[in-house]
Amino acid sequence: MDGFEFLDHFKQKRAQFLDLEKIIPIVMLTSSANNQDKEKAFSTGIVSQYIIKPSDIIEMETIIKEISA
Repeated sequence: MDGFEFLDHFKQKRAQFLDLEKIIPIVMLTSSANNQDKEKAFSTGIVSQYIIKPSDIIEMETIIKEISA
C-alpha cells in the first residue's frame, strides 16, 4: 500500500477515525517532489505536512514540533 492508497483507505473509513484524525496529524513522507503529488495529498483534507525525502533531522524535528503544538 503506498501513501495515496493509505489516504484513500483512511478517507473511506474516516467516520471510524474521526476522533483520531483530530489528535494524530498525518505527515506524508515521500520521495516525490512533484507538485501534483503534493497538491493531491493536501487536497484530501487530512494531510498535515508533506515532507520530501531525503529530509534532514532538523526539518523533521521542526515539523513534528509544529504539528504537536
